[in-house]
Amino acid sequence: MKAPFRDKDALLPDAVKKDIDQFNVFPLDAYIGVHPQPWPYSRRDYYKISLVLGRNVYHYANRSIETKPPALCFGNPLIPYSVEQLDPLHQSGYCCVFTAAFFEGLGVLQDYPVFKPGGDPVYQLNAGEKEEIAGIFARMQAEINSNYPYKYDVLRAIVLELLHRAPKLQPAEAFTQQGSDRISACFRELLERQFPVRPNPPRAILRAPAEFARCLGVSVAQLNRALKTEQDKSTSACITDRLLQEAQGLLKHTDWPIADIATALGFRAPAEFIRFFEENARQSLRAFRL
Repeated sequence: MKAPFRDKDALLPDAVKKDIDQFNVFPLDAYIGVHPQPWPYSRRDYYKISLVLGRNVYHYANRSIETKPPALCFGNPLIPYSVEQLDPLHQSGYCCVFTAAFFEGLGVLQDYPVFKPGGDPVYQLNAGEKEEIAGIFARMQAEINSNYPYKYDVLRAIVLELLHRAPKLQPAEAFTQQGSDRISACFRELLERQFPVRPNPPRAILRAPAEFARCLGVSVAQLNRALKTEQDKSTSACITDRLLQEAQGLLKHTDWPIADIATALGFRAPAEFIRFFEENARQSLRAFRL
């Protein structure tokens, strides 16, 4: 007689089940090069560490960084950037992705130098450093494929090792300042990454021009000038318009309570949200939702 089927995940400790969707490590080859597959992880939810074996330029709002292989690169979901492959035929590497919740209780990820706005997100490696970092990624791959029940605790420790190792490496040099079109594009990307919102648990929402400027590594005045040039609007106006658009969609197409909508959009209280909506929509919230 066959034993009854048991889901192997049911045997895992609760803490381990929680970590399964919050961390992964894998080769980059399928997602870079001439015919890359779509990136499988939401940029707004996951931090990223990559060992990149290829020539690339990393474009940020305030600078561009060119790298030769090998390079160690860090991605913060609140800092938009794009990657220009200078040699698509010769691209490979490894990557690990993880959420902020994966490190819950172990500090704030954005406090680490590699993830700070205006910090150093890209490091050029020599041959010895490449072997060292490749070894760290190999340890992560071996661990995640193991049957050890507490492997995610080990993986947290290995990632922390990388976060502390990187500031001792040589940062790659930025070679140019960006124009208003690039600053504006990165602002729009960062603004859009916040939506759609969710009620429980809500994500932190950036609402102040200074918060956006800090993430983009520019001053509020630079950001305002760029948006005025590209969109003929101030930073505050762009943020207000997008928040209002999201609020209208939630009011019309969901049955969320007003308090949940207010919280999800970053307002401290329903009354503050109602005042914001009525001042900018020029219509009462009650009448709009009918």
